[in-house]
Amino acid sequence: MNDTPVNPISADDRTSAMLAHLLGFFTSWLGPLIVYFIKKDKSDFAAFHALQALFFQIAIMVLSFSGFAVLHILGWGVITVLNIVFCLIAGLAANRGEWYEIPVIGEFARKQIH
Repeated sequence: MNDTPVNPISADDRTSAMLAHLLGFFTSWLGPLIVYFIKKDKSDFAAFHALQALFFQIAIMVLSFSGFAVLHILGWGVITVLNIVFCLIAGLAANRGEWYEIPVIGEFARKQIH
C-alpha cells in the first residue's frame, strides 16, 4: 500500500497482529478485541490487524445467524471455510509485516486507526 508507514514493524507487533487473526477463528470477536485494547496505543500495525480481525469476526457472526444462507448447513460450511481462509491469509501476512487488507473490511479498519 502506498500510505503505509515507513517505520520497521517489530517482531512483537507482527506476532500480536497475527495472534489477533488466529484468535479470531478460535474465540470469534473476543480475542481480537483484547489484542486491540492492549496494542491500540502502542502499534498502528497491530491495532489495524486487530480491528480488521474484530470487524471480520463480527461480519462472520452476522452472516452465520442471518437468512443469507438458503440452506443453513451449506451456508454455514461456506462461511466457516471463508473464516479459516481469511484468518490464515491475514495472519500469515501480518506475521510477515504486511498491511494486508481483507476485502471491504480492511479499508474500514484502516480508516479507524488514522
